[in-house]
Amino acid sequence: MSELSDWRALRLFNLYRTILSGLLVTLNSLPALGILTQLWSPTLFSVFALLYLVLSIGFSFTILLRALPRQTQFRMQILVDLIALSLLGFAAGSGSTMFAGLMLVPVTFAGFWQPGLVTQFYAALAILFMLCVTLVHRELGSPDFSFVELGALAAAQLSVGLASGLARHRDADAHAREREQELALANLTELNAYIVQRMDEGVLIVDSDNRVLMLNPAAQRILAPTRETPLALETLSPALLRAVESWRSGARLQIETMPWRLQLTALGAGRACQLLLLLEDTRAQESRLQKEKLAALGRLTASLAHEIRNPLAAISQSAQLLEEQPALPAQDRQLLGIVRNQSARLNRMVEDILTLSRRRQPDWREVPL
Repeated sequence: MSELSDWRALRLFNLYRTILSGLLVTLNSLPALGILTQLWSPTLFSVFALLYLVLSIGFSFTILLRALPRQTQFRMQILVDLIALSLLGFAAGSGSTMFAGLMLVPVTFAGFWQPGLVTQFYAALAILFMLCVTLVHRELGSPDFSFVELGALAAAQLSVGLASGLARHRDADAHAREREQELALANLTELNAYIVQRMDEGVLIVDSDNRVLMLNPAAQRILAPTRETPLALETLSPALLRAVESWRSGARLQIETMPWRLQLTALGAGRACQLLLLLEDTRAQESRLQKEKLAALGRLTASLAHEIRNPLAAISQSAQLLEEQPALPAQDRQLLGIVRNQSARLNRMVEDILTLSRRRQPDWREVPL
């Protein structure tokens, strides 16, 4: 149980104890009622009942002030109940069977509070106290004590202890499954947070009052907020606020001209709930497209350079062969020189383009300054 539930249970159980002890004191002080008339020792019964009432009232103050830890008060109250009911049963004599039956109440409370071995210990302690009271009265010559009734009450105490043990095993299994589920949920939540924080798209969660509960780094880059979360959506982006209010009112979603795209998803029933906003930066997308175009253009240029290089080599070789002719006029030789020089120039340009298109590893060397 939780701490608050523990203190509430202690108060309720002590209220039962106070009412029981007060009732015993009242009935013993009013012999005219004829309820407690055949007591073995009325004087001892009065002392034990009054002491039981005083202790119950004292426990009320310790619970109210929380002067002791709740586990300590729980153990003290159970032990006081078992001892007080045993002494009252001893003083009652032939009517002690009723008090032996009342000992089932604190043992049952222990089963709810702390099931398992602790409850079984208190059940065994209650059986021991009942047995001691019965044997003492047997030695004193009281003929009305029945071991059959004692056996029945002992069996009831053992049943409560065993039932609490079974309940403890079930609770342990349930708690183990609950811890596993909590661990799995925590891991899943951490994984989701990790993914959201590293998404390229901006992610925002907005509550019903249009306050930003969460935004990831991508959303911070897109919207460039000047304050830390949580902040008002109006402060973050008035255009985004108008789009959200338009969606909440059921109108057609109209996005103003902004450098991002917006997608809204409701995180609950209806439109007056938390919203998940996904923002996609169109500037980043355009930049990626531009890079892809430049990369494609580079590949095309390298391919064209390869295609130009082959006919250029044929032109240069043909010009060189023509220059080797002996009967070639001087004017033609001049023209062939121009062809050969321009071919060499084009070949250098092609070589430069091919060098740029190759991804060569740098040759790192140490150079003394």
